[in-house]
Amino acid sequence: MLRNLADLARVFATLSLISIGGGSAVIAEMQRQVTAHNWVTPREFLDFYAIARSAPGPGMQLVTLIGWRVAGWMGALVASVAMFLPSGLLVYLVTTVWGRLPESRWKQAITKGLAPLAVGLTLASVVTLLRSADHPLVAAATSLVCAVALMSARVSPLLLLALIGAAYVVAG
Repeated sequence: MLRNLADLARVFATLSLISIGGGSAVIAEMQRQVTAHNWVTPREFLDFYAIARSAPGPGMQLVTLIGWRVAGWMGALVASVAMFLPSGLLVYLVTTVWGRLPESRWKQAITKGLAPLAVGLTLASVVTLLRSADHPLVAAATSLVCAVALMSARVSPLLLLALIGAAYVVAG
């Protein structure tokens, strides 16, 4: 039990510190880590991700679900604190320094470099999640249709949810 808690703390604290762009940016590495520890299967990870994203609150509730799966309520607590505390402290420290460097070339270079890095990490997470689906090509096509619909028209996400859900029910 203690070994599992220590492993949860180590894995999620590390992910916390590299979550440039937010928690969704480390989904690919998170899946790799938690499946390597045999805490969940890739399919269970995808299911937990869907549950966490559909529930109100922070999307990284995924971490809490994984922690719960590994070590009950104590695992949920350890995983959640390990995921949120290190990055929260880092953001606090960086913003303290950040405000003192209004026109620094260093600050401008980091800002320009972090945006594409965050997008790349998030894209890797999307691909990882799609690969975990039962039918990755269908999942990718569905995701693409939703993205195009949301970007090109004023389509309600709720309408898309209903339409895609109905299509999947009909398709079986």
